[in-house]
Amino acid sequence: MRNPTRTAWWVLPLSLLTFTNCLSYRYFPDWDEQGAFNQMMVRELPPLPRHTLAFAQPSIGAEVESIGTPRWGTQTETSLALTLPIGPGQPIQCTLYFNRLDAAAEISRIESAWKRSVQLISLTPTHVAVAGEMPLLFVNMIYRSDHRSADSEQLGHLNIMVSSSEGRSLTCLLNELGYLQTFRRITQGLATSLRVASNEPASEFDFSTIEVLKLNSAAVGYIQTDAVREGDNLIFHSYASAVFPATENHLATRDRALTEWSDAQGELTEMEYTEKEEDNIVLQGNLHRDAERRYSVQGTSRGKVFENVLPAGRSVWGFPHEREQIKEKLLNGSETSLSFEVFAPFSSTQQLLDVSLTRDRKNFHRLRYRALDFRLDIEVDDDAIPLRTESVLPRGKFTTERLFPRPGG
Repeated sequence: MRNPTRTAWWVLPLSLLTFTNCLSYRYFPDWDEQGAFNQMMVRELPPLPRHTLAFAQPSIGAEVESIGTPRWGTQTETSLALTLPIGPGQPIQCTLYFNRLDAAAEISRIESAWKRSVQLISLTPTHVAVAGEMPLLFVNMIYRSDHRSADSEQLGHLNIMVSSSEGRSLTCLLNELGYLQTFRRITQGLATSLRVASNEPASEFDFSTIEVLKLNSAAVGYIQTDAVREGDNLIFHSYASAVFPATENHLATRDRALTEWSDAQGELTEMEYTEKEEDNIVLQGNLHRDAERRYSVQGTSRGKVFENVLPAGRSVWGFPHEREQIKEKLLNGSETSLSFEVFAPFSSTQQLLDVSLTRDRKNFHRLRYRALDFRLDIEVDDDAIPLRTESVLPRGKFTTERLFPRPGG
């Protein structure tokens, strides 16, 4: 069984409302007077020679760009270090993990580690990409290496990339001014070609998607979902990671994981969920259906234990039922709206929420989602899986766009 995380696809957009609570300030340093710094920051490298990587235990294979031979480093039970020389300066330093990482929490750990030795000036999420079926989150750090000096010569730049998936995750750093596109090209190529042998049988996905999350058109995170069938039952996973500039030199980070188990009738039998801020768990719990069809909810929220029982005989539908209802009644049928009661733990662990979906009169693939005071516009494909979403909140316009699989692909 996978690490817990869950929620139906249309419940996730509701969590954007609470995602934005950590956002307060956007900072972009002005380096117009720092001519030398600007010149160094636009440095790039042409494509480098390609090298084949191999490692015996565990069996690992990849192809990477580098000058000279890439070097494997320290190995632990859960990770393996890799150095990629790219020239006379600093190499790209990567760590391969044999498990899923909380990507935003990993960036928070990197920030905390560097704060102990340098003065951070700015941290900015810059890009979200897909390598194979892995989401990649890129962040730029500008720092001053001497706390007592304001000289531009002391300024430094750290490229950061974190990629996370089941059974293999990757973190890469490059401590050099510039090389933004070079770093992105090399690390994305490494992640795309990376193969890690596993004793676990390969999952046969009912579907798998990756969406980029944007705030005012700037990429700040991703949402990764998949559904796996086990006989007549279905297991739905959702992972979301986001990094928001909270001050000029600090990123507020959030990770959310949710898994739901549904029976052959589409009714939820169990749900587990976790939320992290920075590297701290702030919400963790589960929903369970007993033999009398009662749902019990229990867990911890910011250190406080909670427990609740939903009314007996009340159905809580899972992803399969919701998706089929949308396809049958809204996309292909004559109905113009649907209503559900859902359990959305990132919004409330104490009660079910009433949500509605209304289709556009002219384009049946465009839906309006309503829950509480929240509104979300959604465009779905023929299988009722989102292509893009948009919502306007006090902090700005939040959008998601599907990166994998690409529409029409």
